[in-house]
Amino acid sequence: YPHDVTRDMGGTRFLPGSHLRKVSEAAIARYQNIRGQQHMVCEGGTLLFLHSGIWHGGGVNHSDRTRTMFKVRINPSRSQVRQFDVSTLKPQESQRPIFYLKGPLPPSVEQILMTPEPWHENDTGRLELLNRVKLWRYLTGDPDYDADYWATRIENLADA
Repeated sequence: YPHDVTRDMGGTRFLPGSHLRKVSEAAIARYQNIRGQQHMVCEGGTLLFLHSGIWHGGGVNHSDRTRTMFKVRINPSRSQVRQFDVSTLKPQESQRPIFYLKGPLPPSVEQILMTPEPWHENDTGRLELLNRVKLWRYLTGDPDYDADYWATRIENLADA
């Protein structure tokens, strides 16, 4: 945004973690508020980078000021595997106990991946966690990575 955006100006609303849920755009177009959504309230000159699949939309502008936003779409021309410094990541030495963390942002990759969003329901929320493991496998180029055995449970079914 080239100008400050206050809460009453609406701003972009978005749902963190929703990029892993495949849905018809028409099926969710009527939704206005979902538990866990966030609103872009910021100073002028602030940039917001979003995955193109994040559920997002413009909030209602209740102010008397016009809200202006510049949107740039970026399409990578090469694989995105290991395009970041992985040397600082703590290796997962062994599977940790299964748990759900509720609270501030966790310190480890496993805790971040396994912390459900407020909008995750108990049934299909499990699919969201599995999709996060798959995404991390892709980003790191590690086909054996797992957290809380989400992928291993399904992959082991083929051996039965």
